[in-house]
Amino acid sequence: MKAVVLCGKGQVEFREVPEPVIGDDDILLEVKACGICGSDLHFYYGRLEPMGQVPFIMGHEFAGVIAGIGKNVSDYWKIGDRVVSENTGDACGRCPSCAAGNFVACAHRQTMGCSMDGGFTK
Repeated sequence: MKAVVLCGKGQVEFREVPEPVIGDDDILLEVKACGICGSDLHFYYGRLEPMGQVPFIMGHEFAGVIAGIGKNVSDYWKIGDRVVSENTGDACGRCPSCAAGNFVACAHRQTMGCSMDGGFTK
């Protein structure tokens, strides 16, 4: 698949990247639209360091349809469902912030399009 990859300050490439492998606890999305956030511009211009290491696929505000579901995922989710991202890709689930339901403040939070690959894909 094609993806917009941040390679460094002022360096973005449109690359061919491997399609994600879906795990038992994962949902695979086919991205239909992805917005450019102010953070993306800050990463590009080097005014804000991404939380992860470059290179990574940019884009943390996206929408699409469910294209695959791992075997352990709740039957609430169905292939073809339309979804919108919440840009937290992972949180610990155990810290005081997570226990209070505020996983955005988790010290171990991974953010799509920032510390892990995001949604600028085709």
